[in-house]
Amino acid sequence: MVEIQRQLQDKSVAEKLYVFGTREFLASKSTDHGWFLSKDFALPFWVDRSLAFRRLVFTTETICLREDLTVEAEKQFLDEIVGICERGKDIRVDLIATPQANAVFRAVPSGSECIAWGSYIVDLTKPETAIFDAFHAKHRNVIRKASADGVTITTTRDTALIYGSLKETMVRQRLLFFPSKSYLDELQRQLDDKITFYIALREAQLQGAAVVVHNQVGAFYYYGGSIEKPYTGSLNLMQYEIMRDLKRKNVPVYDLMGARITTGGDSKIEGIQRFKSRFASSMRRGYSFRRIIRPVKHRIFISAVKAYFALKGSQYHGDVIDQTRAFQLQTMNGDTP
Repeated sequence: MVEIQRQLQDKSVAEKLYVFGTREFLASKSTDHGWFLSKDFALPFWVDRSLAFRRLVFTTETICLREDLTVEAEKQFLDEIVGICERGKDIRVDLIATPQANAVFRAVPSGSECIAWGSYIVDLTKPETAIFDAFHAKHRNVIRKASADGVTITTTRDTALIYGSLKETMVRQRLLFFPSKSYLDELQRQLDDKITFYIALREAQLQGAAVVVHNQVGAFYYYGGSIEKPYTGSLNLMQYEIMRDLKRKNVPVYDLMGARITTGGDSKIEGIQRFKSRFASSMRRGYSFRRIIRPVKHRIFISAVKAYFALKGSQYHGDVIDQTRAFQLQTMNGDTP
């Protein structure tokens, strides 16, 4: 049986959760948050309310509370969650949205729309030299060069500095949404020592920034930014120093936050994934999905989003599922770029 808990009562469950599944992180996203729980599984969520529309967002994949649980058992757990959402008694949402990029599900609920999904990870339990030696040769070379040329990596609590870097990066990439300074402040207030802001400097000039969240279960590269032409190897060196710092904190794994299995031939996406993959020890593979609970409200909401993008001089291309389907359709029609 699946229930919703608004306050997590079992300490043994809390100890198994990534930082994205903790009360502190969920509270930074919304006052409407909680955990779907059964005796075997846990799944944290928050609810976004926009234009009278409610999206439920999972912040991790399904967390197994004991060993040897089957994919079929996980699917049944997710099906029960969908049933709870459809009944609308204990929670009212119009859409189970695509989860955060770090969430890689082994199973998806019946009737959902899904795509293959993954995330690059680095095993931090290995010796430091083994971690470095496993990097792609180009990463190793530019890391050595950046270090020799005076690039330094440090941490900061200056959210205005981090916000400026993230905003500059996302505006340059013509992305309409980026984390606000107030959100970074709230994230820092809620997570405290479970969040670290890293910056790369050369000759006192900022080259790039990273927001990393972490606890005893693992760490995640949550956000990243850079100037338009960062000094060669500065961002590579920053990632390596992040790994070294996390290892000193006894964090066992570093997740580079999501990878599309189908990139759609997008050179920007492929470049980002190439950068991540050259650090990775391995790749977690599974699925991302969404489940529309109330189709009419969903269509109205999407129309409103498209209108908003148009007013901003942009075009809404949908979420990752829509984008992947569009590429697959192009491929079927022989229009692959």
